Amino acid sequence: MDNPNFPKLDVFPRAQTVAFKYYLGRLNIFEEHYDRAKEYLEYAFTHTHKSAHKNKRRILQYLIPVTLLVGRYPLPKLLKKYKLLQFDALIQSIRSGNLKVCSNSCSAGAGAGAGATGW
Repeated sequence: MDNPNFPKLDVFPRAQTVAFKYYLGRLNIFEEHYDRAKEYLEYAFTHTHKSAHKNKRRILQYLIPVTLLVGRYPLPKLLKKYKLLQFDALIQSIRSGNLKVCSNSCSAGAGAGAGATGW
């Protein structure tokens, strides 16, 4: 935060800083600032406690689409570990250049409702 009236994030507990960065990442996605979103979400993911599996999964639901935009693909092992196999078809369609499957995968993710991938 660049506001001099706002305290430095390192004075807050780690969990609060992680939550703050997660929500900043989501906000930046919706504002189409994908580089910043990626930075905040990566911070949140790497600083979330290793036993907070649900939180890590929730972060990845936003981080994966952002990283796909810059051409980085998650490892299948990561998708399996966090039960995010819904990205598998999308990733394969992007790699193969099959726009029809890609469009169908994006549409399916968008229609999944609250807690979906945010597409």
